[in-house]
Amino acid sequence: MSLKLNEKSIIEEVFESIPIDNIAFVCHEFPQYYLKNFIKFISYIFERKPHLEFQMSWILYLLTYHGKFFKTNSLAMIESLRNLQKCIAQNYNNLSQVCDDNKYTLDYFEQISIFNIEKQEVNVKVEKEEPTTDSEEEENEEDGEEEEEEEEEEQQQPLRNKKIKSNKN
Repeated sequence: MSLKLNEKSIIEEVFESIPIDNIAFVCHEFPQYYLKNFIKFISYIFERKPHLEFQMSWILYLLTYHGKFFKTNSLAMIESLRNLQKCIAQNYNNLSQVCDDNKYTLDYFEQISIFNIEKQEVNVKVEKEEPTTDSEEEENEEDGEEEEEEEEEEQQQPLRNKKIKSNKN
């Protein structure tokens, strides 16, 4: 009915209110008489609305169910189909540019993360190989002094035992 009135605002409202699951059924039952105007409308919407998947579903089902009609009436529909093709190509170019940018950005982040992981691994290896800190050195020195004192006592012990034995004799 909205196509009969040929008012874009009403057609747009009806177009957007149809659920994506019902698009195939609507396209199958779509009257061929209104296809030319509807293709023009989809081209118009394609430029102004960001609902790419929704619009591509309409185009897919229209071409699936009415492909023969488009082929036999190609001269009458050529302008509408070229506008639609132009809009699809423009969206493709825009989307492919965004995808390429995202791809390069993801590659950049991947390289940075690999670099950071390698840097952390190197830091861990360096920390294991690094000499001890001042507080650790002091503890090691204290341990070393205690060990030296124990060694001296052990060395002096036999001398003391000899002195004690010699004093007893």
